[in-house]
Amino acid sequence: MRRVGSGAVGALWLAAAVFPGLLPAASTRTELLRRLEGDVGRAMSNASLSEGQIKKLTQARGTILESASRRKGSDRYERNLLQSAIKDVQSAFKNKKAFRAEDRKAVLDDLEQVRRAGILAESRARQGGRGPMSPWPFPNPRTRYPRRLPLSGAPSV
Repeated sequence: MRRVGSGAVGALWLAAAVFPGLLPAASTRTELLRRLEGDVGRAMSNASLSEGQIKKLTQARGTILESASRRKGSDRYERNLLQSAIKDVQSAFKNKKAFRAEDRKAVLDDLEQVRRAGILAESRARQGGRGPMSPWPFPNPRTRYPRRLPLSGAPSV
């Protein structure tokens, strides 16, 4: 009898079975960021930009591509880099005259899809933690051992 969960294929199958939204979300994130990077590059090649704009957009494209190649986008430092790169792209594409209309529309549509996908959203706090954002307060150290209730019929002390 053949083992179902053996090897990399079995691990992927198991991950898809246990966490159904995990694999498509990762590929969607990668696809969205790569599409955004490609559309920015296409728009840059068809536009008349200054040296500063070219440098800023080239650096933003590199950050977006690097972020797309990472498996997890949960690192705060990496997420902040991606946010600043996307802000640079947004500010550059506010200028309607520098880019062709179809290139500008493609990039703005990609930016909207990235926003809707929640790629730049802050990751949720771990459940069950007792940090400052937890709904559960820290236990009172003075009442570490709660008093025992008297048994029925026994005299209370």
